[in-house]
Amino acid sequence: MNCLKLVWLAVCVAACSADGKPSKDSTPEAAASTKPAFATPPADTTPPRDLAATRWRLVEIQSMDDKQGTTRPPDPAKYNVAFDSEGGFLVMQLDCMRATGPYEDKRGSDRSGGEITIGPLKVEPASCPKPSVADRVARDMGYVRSYRLVNGRLALALMADGGIYVWERTQ
Repeated sequence: MNCLKLVWLAVCVAACSADGKPSKDSTPEAAASTKPAFATPPADTTPPRDLAATRWRLVEIQSMDDKQGTTRPPDPAKYNVAFDSEGGFLVMQLDCMRATGPYEDKRGSDRSGGEITIGPLKVEPASCPKPSVADRVARDMGYVRSYRLVNGRLALALMADGGIYVWERTQ
């Protein structure tokens, strides 16, 4: 099993206990104590047929490096990606920056994810106030190689175990 499959397995297993039910750490009470106050439940947890005509808000960036851990944007409402209805083009709002570019996705046979390439992105430069992860997100999108749809969330995995960008569906 390659490393990417192991990462996806770990993401899925982390949400459930050994009996397949949500772990006690994933209860609303536990989530409230660990999630920032601005977190909202996803608007729709039904997996889309494909990424076309969907919109997502950045929830967190999961690093494979324990020293770095998980990074959450200070204001997730400022970090969005919208895939166009025809497929093949996306628009991103990254804090005060805007990025546009092509994407290509190929759904896997299990229908819960697949391969994806993004970019090159055209980024409208802007100097965002700190703290901002806008530059990092724009840079990393070119290294995304696969995606997974789980519980109304889109996980974009970077190549070579570089990390996972987790987005929640807004439309």
